[in-house]
Parts: sequence; structure tokens; C-alpha cells
Amino acid sequence: MLGLLWYVTNLTTNPSFDVLLADTVKLLTGRRLLQIANVRLWVTSFAAAPVFLTTYFALRRWYVTAVFAASLTLSFFVLTTDAGVVTTLLGVVGGVAALGFGTLDSVASEGA
Repeated sequence: MLGLLWYVTNLTTNPSFDVLLADTVKLLTGRRLLQIANVRLWVTSFAAAPVFLTTYFALRRWYVTAVFAASLTLSFFVLTTDAGVVTTLLGVVGGVAALGFGTLDSVASEGA
């Protein structure tokens, strides 16, 4: 959230909350990220929170929650049509692998 606030404060215009909400809805209905003003700043500000949350949950061994946070981000990019087939497939395989290896980790730690 702090990253998105940083993005909004660095825009050359001063958009209202309604405009930002409308842009988010447009993104979720297929508008590409490349149509956003200052897209590099937006991606930098957006990517920080999901990466932090996924890492935090994985290090705490909350694998299901970590995969859920990552899958929400991947779903967002799939809906904006910016995630291609290979990116989506790798994300899904990575999520399934994280859940599988997390289950193995919990079973192994119970047996020790």
C-alpha cells in the first residue's frame, strides 16, 4: 500500500480516488499495464508488497498463505493480459511445488 501511495504522489497529475479505482477496474478487465503513465514506477511500487508477503509467509513456513499471496499477484497479471502462457504456467507449477514441498517439510518435521 505504501508503494502505491508513493506512485500516486509521483504522478504529474493529481488523480482523485474515483479515477484510480476506475483505472484498477480497467486493468482487471484487460487493459495492459503498458498503458499506465510511468509504468516502471508503478511496477516497482506494486511488486514490493507481494514479494515481501510471499517471502515472509514462506520463511514462517505458512506455505499455503505464501502461495495464496503469490497467486493473487499472478492472477492480477493474468487478468491484465500481461502474464503470458509461460509465465502463468511457471507460476502455477511453482505454487504447486511450494505446496508439495511444504507438505513434505511439515511431515518430515513431525516425524523427527
